[in-house]
Amino acid sequence: MAQTIYGKRWHLTLFPKVSLTDRLFFWGFSGMMSMIALLVSALVSRNRDLIVLNDTDALTGLKNRRGFDKDIANMAADHRLKSTCIVAMDINNFKSFNDLYGHSVGDVLLTSFASELHELTGHSGILSRNGGDEFQMLFKNPADDWPEKFRSFFNRKHYFEVDGKEYFYYASAGVALYPEDSRDFRELYRKADAALYHAKSKVHHHISRFRAEMDDEPRVQMGFNFKDLAGGAPGAVLIYKADEGEEILYANSHCLRLFGCDSMQEFIQFTDRSFRNLVHPDDVSWAEKSIASQQADPARQGYDYLEYRIRTKQGTVKRVYDAGHRIRHEYYGDIYYVVLFDLSALEQAERI
Repeated sequence: MAQTIYGKRWHLTLFPKVSLTDRLFFWGFSGMMSMIALLVSALVSRNRDLIVLNDTDALTGLKNRRGFDKDIANMAADHRLKSTCIVAMDINNFKSFNDLYGHSVGDVLLTSFASELHELTGHSGILSRNGGDEFQMLFKNPADDWPEKFRSFFNRKHYFEVDGKEYFYYASAGVALYPEDSRDFRELYRKADAALYHAKSKVHHHISRFRAEMDDEPRVQMGFNFKDLAGGAPGAVLIYKADEGEEILYANSHCLRLFGCDSMQEFIQFTDRSFRNLVHPDDVSWAEKSIASQQADPARQGYDYLEYRIRTKQGTVKRVYDAGHRIRHEYYGDIYYVVLFDLSALEQAERI
């Protein structure tokens, strides 16, 4: 009898005597060996399934970092390898997207992006998700047109649909090449990550090829998020939509204290979530006209500066200095970033 066990072909040959007892023993022993072989095969198959699960990202079906590292190790040992590229990728403003639309829609974004990456690479790419919105790609022996394909992919909007509603997002990428940039694959990934950082730090530039000077770019600011910056700002930070409703999107703790509110919920109730309701009623009209006039001047590049009065939740009137900047946000559209300074507090500090 012959049986394949764990990828090897095993042969068992018995030469029984003619007696009935020996024949019964032969068939009994053969049946037992067959059962053992089936059990071993089942265990091997189960073990393979567990290995696949351990190396796979549950959400997207791509490899996880562990599986990707195994593939890198295998590729590094392949002396026939001529060229490859490692691509580090992530979704632009993914946290803002989750905050705006919810994590369930964010999960669909991630699976949609994974599907698009499969279409981009075909059977030539090894894809992985590290976690969150971080992805990796190892592209073996890419065709000559890969730079154009990658630029086209990462410089365009990506769309997907959930419950009949369409959403969009951008993704960024950094690319490092073997053997041009390094023959060490871990070093290649570090360089791809440096190129990704460079791409994300440039406006309207979503993909970068590694260059040596990128190693010298400071990475310190990546350790600070918006909460850190807004919390440490020397004034009240306010963000609101640049439309008729002037909907407030964000206020830091300094802003809450300026308007006499103990929580964001209390602040929203007090303002009815509109910037207009923060300004003293007698100053609303001319303040909005001043902002609009300054914004209409191209030389100001979206900046405006003015003084006006505000009213707090307790009814107190304060004079503030407003430094504003209008920008275009990927998900919120045109918005204002504003820093408000309490002039009375500043004058008091100067006297001290």
